[in-house]
Amino acid sequence: MKTLRAAVLLLPLLATSCSSVGAAPPARDGGPFAVDAHHATVSALVVRYLEQYHYTGRGFDDELSERSLENYLDALDYSHLIFLQADVDAFRAKYSDRLDDLDDDPMELVAASFEIYELYRERMRSRLEHVHRLLDGEIDLSNEEIWHPKRNKRPWPESEEEASELWRLRIEEQVLQGDLRERERSEQIEMLRERYDRLLKDLEDTNELDALEIFLGSVTMAFDPHSYWFSPASEDNFRIEMEKSLEGIGARLRMRGEYTVVEGLIPGGPADLVQDVRLKKGDRIIGVAQGVRGEFVDVVDRRIDDVVGLIRGKQGTIVRLMVIPVDATDESVHTVVQIRRDKVILEENRAELTVHEVDRAGGKPLRVAHIDVPSFYMESEEKAQGLEYQSTTLDVQKLLAEMADVDGLVLDLRNNGGGALDEALSLTGLFIPEGPVVQVRDGDGTMEVLGDPVPGVAYDGPLVVLIGSQSASASEILAGAIQDYGRGLLVGSEQTHGKGTVQSMIDLNEPFMRFPLLSGGKRGGAIKLTTAMFYRINGESTQGRGVAPDVLLPSPWDGYEMYERELDYALPWESSSESPFVPWDGVMMNAKPLQAKSDARVAANDTFSWWKTDLAERKRLEDEPVSLNLKARKAEMEERKRKMKASGQDPDALMAPDALEEAAEDDAPPEESDTTTVDDPVLAEALMVSRDFILMQSTGPKNKKKKS
Repeated sequence: MKTLRAAVLLLPLLATSCSSVGAAPPARDGGPFAVDAHHATVSALVVRYLEQYHYTGRGFDDELSERSLENYLDALDYSHLIFLQADVDAFRAKYSDRLDDLDDDPMELVAASFEIYELYRERMRSRLEHVHRLLDGEIDLSNEEIWHPKRNKRPWPESEEEASELWRLRIEEQVLQGDLRERERSEQIEMLRERYDRLLKDLEDTNELDALEIFLGSVTMAFDPHSYWFSPASEDNFRIEMEKSLEGIGARLRMRGEYTVVEGLIPGGPADLVQDVRLKKGDRIIGVAQGVRGEFVDVVDRRIDDVVGLIRGKQGTIVRLMVIPVDATDESVHTVVQIRRDKVILEENRAELTVHEVDRAGGKPLRVAHIDVPSFYMESEEKAQGLEYQSTTLDVQKLLAEMADVDGLVLDLRNNGGGALDEALSLTGLFIPEGPVVQVRDGDGTMEVLGDPVPGVAYDGPLVVLIGSQSASASEILAGAIQDYGRGLLVGSEQTHGKGTVQSMIDLNEPFMRFPLLSGGKRGGAIKLTTAMFYRINGESTQGRGVAPDVLLPSPWDGYEMYERELDYALPWESSSESPFVPWDGVMMNAKPLQAKSDARVAANDTFSWWKTDLAERKRLEDEPVSLNLKARKAEMEERKRKMKASGQDPDALMAPDALEEAAEDDAPPEESDTTTVDDPVLAEALMVSRDFILMQSTGPKNKKKKS
C-alpha cells in the first residue's frame, strides 16, 4: 500500500521533469556539483512523504526549514571548525525560513543544499592545507594553553586567523593524546598525516547523491530524530545490514562529528557477549585492528562505511577496537575491546534463568529466580509455515515451568532495546490474566488497543521487573503494563529510554521502476518514517518520559545523555484516554519502605558510591576546557587512577593496554565462561529489594488461574 502511494505521488513529479532526466553525474574530482531532475524529484518526493505520512501531520514550514538548516550545518561541521561565523550567518539569513518555500521548486531546493556543501568543501580544503603545515612544524606541549573538546557548543570562528589558531590547538590536542597513550611522537604525527590525507580524498570523492543524502537526512530529522532518507547506495548497505545484522560484531554505529559512535549492541551478539572489557553505548571508536597482533588503523574523521568495512570480517576471526569510553573525562583515555566476529546465535540471545539464594534475618534464605530477557524475538517465518519456532514468550514460559520452590522472580529488561511487538504482548500475558497491554495511535488519530493474546497466568508470585536507561520500545510496553496493573514492582534507573514512536521503512525504488521512461531507470532509495506512537493503558505515552521505577537504584549510566528526550527534535510526551482494565489484586505496593532500605544499602556500597562521585566529577568537568600541557594532563590522569583505586575500582578497566594476550590465536574457539559469577551490583541490590518485597507481601492472589 505504501509503495502504491509513492507511485501516485511520483508520477506528476516525474512528468514535470522528464525532459531533463539523464544519467547521474559522476564524481567530478572536486569540481562543482550539478543539480539534475532526478535529485529534484527525489527531494520533492521525500518532502511530500514527510508532509502526508509522518505522525505529526506537519507541513514543511518555516520552523522545520530552520531546523533542517541547523541539522545540515551540524552534519557538515559538528565541531564548528570549518565554516566561519560569517558563512553561517549568511546561510541563516538566506535560507533559515526559505527552504520550505524552495520546495515549490525542488531544483532550487537541491541547488541551495549544494551551494552550502560547495562552500564547506572549499573551507575544508583550506583547513587541511593548514593542518599539513602544522604537522610539518614543531608541536610544543609545554605551554599553558587549553582546548575545548565540546566544540559543538562553541561559536564558529570569526576569521580565518581564528580558524587557523583553533586548528593549531586541535592538532596539539591530538598529538598530546598520542603522548598520553605512550605512542612515539613521530608515529602519532604520521598517523595524523594519513588521517587528514584520507579525509581530503573522501572529500574529493564525494558525489552529488552523497551530499543530497546529508541534506535530505537533515530535513527528515527536523521532523523527528528517527526519520531518515537513505540514498540508493546507503539503502543497499542498510538492507545488507538488516539481512546480515546477525553477523560481524553485533553493534549499531553512527557518525557524530569526527567519531564513529556506538549506538547500541545487538543482544546476544559477539560484542554483547564479551566477558571482560566491553563496548558501551556512547563509546567513540578511534582505531580498528585485525587479529590480536594487527596494527591499529586510525578511523577518526573516516567515513562510517569505511569503518564498518574494517570491522566486518570472516566469522570466527578477531577484531580489536580502540575506543574512547563514554565515561572518559579526557579524550586521551582509551580502552581496547577484543571481539570475535560471529553470528548472533539465537541460543545465546534467548532468555536465561538463574536462581539465587538471598539471606534473610532469622530464617532460611529465600530463593529468588532471575530471568534475563535480552530482547523480544520470534522466528516469524517458521511460525507462519506452521513449523516449530522459538520466541521470547515460549522460552520464558518454559523457564517459569522449570522454577521449583522459588519465592519470587526478577525479570531483567535492563539491556532489552525492544523487538517484536507481538512478543511484548504475549510475554506480558504470562503475568496478567487478561486485558489490554498497549495502545497504538497513528497520525490520523486512530487508536488501536492491543491486548494479552492468551488468557490466564503462568506465574502469579511476587514479581520485580528490573529496568534501565537502555530498556526501550517493547520493554517499555511490558514494564508500563506491569506497573499499571499493579502486577509487580519496577526497580532500576530513573526511567526507561523513552522511545514511544513507531517507524515504517518505505521503499522508494519500486515506483521509480514503474515509470522507467520517465525516471531514466534511476532509483529513489528509501525513507524511514515515524508513523505511530505507543500509549500505556493508563493513557500516558512512553515517549520521552519512558517508565519510572517504583524503587530507584543507581546506574553506571547516570548522567549520560542516553534518553530519547535528549535527542534533537524528539517528539513530545502525549497522553490519551485510559483503556479500561482490571488491576491485579493482593499485592502490597507501598514502595517507600523498600526505597528506604535500599538507600541504606546503596550508601554503604563502594561501587555505588564511586558512581555517584564520578558522576559529580564528570558533570563538573562536562563543559570545561582541557589543558594542552602534557605534564599537567599526565598528572590529571594519575589522579583519576588514584581516586578509582581508593574507591575500590580498577582503573585499568578504562585504560587497557593496546597489546592483548599474545597466546590467543585468531582461529581459537571461544572460551567457556561462567556467567553466573559475573559481578553485577545492580542485580545484587535488585535481589535484596526483591527479598524485602517478598517479605512485605501477604499470602498473595488466590483467584488467578495459571495457563496450562
